[in-house]
Amino acid sequence: MQAENGYFYNFIWSDYTINKDFKTSVAEPNWWAWRALWALTESYPYYLESDKIFSEKIKLSVEKNNYCN
Repeated sequence: MQAENGYFYNFIWSDYTINKDFKTSVAEPNWWAWRALWALTESYPYYLESDKIFSEKIKLSVEKNNYCN
């Protein structure tokens, strides 16, 4: 659900494609994108202990986004 710009889309269609157009699913700095970042940063310590491979994916996703740049 992460866009190339590092932000996140919020919804998917019933056919599992990403909804990139609805106003609360646009990959831009907004409340919905902050919520995704928050979930990633909160889950990172847990996965760092329980699943090192997945925790690295979380870390890369957080580092990719524009929030930290």
